[in-house]
Amino acid sequence: MRKISLILVVFLAAAVFALVSEANAFVWVEWQHGDAGSLLDTAQVITGSGEVEAIQGRIRNYPGVDMYRLWLTGGETFSATVTSADFDTQLFLFDEEGFGIYANDNLAKGNLLSALPSGDMSPEEAGTYYLAISRYDRNPRNADGKIFKNLPRYTVHYADGPGADSPLASWSRDDDHYGSGGYYISLSGARGVIPEPATLSLLGLGLLGMLGLRKKKS
Repeated sequence: MRKISLILVVFLAAAVFALVSEANAFVWVEWQHGDAGSLLDTAQVITGSGEVEAIQGRIRNYPGVDMYRLWLTGGETFSATVTSADFDTQLFLFDEEGFGIYANDNLAKGNLLSALPSGDMSPEEAGTYYLAISRYDRNPRNADGKIFKNLPRYTVHYADGPGADSPLASWSRDDDHYGSGGYYISLSGARGVIPEPATLSLLGLGLLGMLGLRKKKS
């Protein structure tokens, strides 16, 4: 009986994984789910079982930052590219605990759009991460200082500031720079953190079926 139950559990897990893997890609629209916050506990959680191909949102002058919690598939496949925006952008990626990974101000000269490329800077490990977009000169920090010491344009940087060894706690406030409006971030290697209801329903039905079979056999 235990052997049959184990086989059923493995089969069910494989079926759910297959469903999640084959789900359609989608664009996450921020304002359809409220307003994304700027810190870990207020970040907007991206849900769904398919690949997140893009995030579309709007940013306000204050706090000037939108943060999203999402699942990265790992293997250095993640990338984020701001393809359009009404303001001068910056992009930041943090791990599940809020430690900075890498960031970018402007990817190319004369271009106010930012990008985090895939490759050796992109996370190798799959898991939950936080992606933040900010207007220019709104930078992540904590009690030890800035998480990214310098953020020169036209290049991508690891967390190298005095606050790099501590998680995100706040954002610097620079009253000399303003920016608000819409943005569109194209993604690769990203999925929703929580499966959509249809996937959860399938899992529940499978578990009920397994329990029914066990009762019948007993």
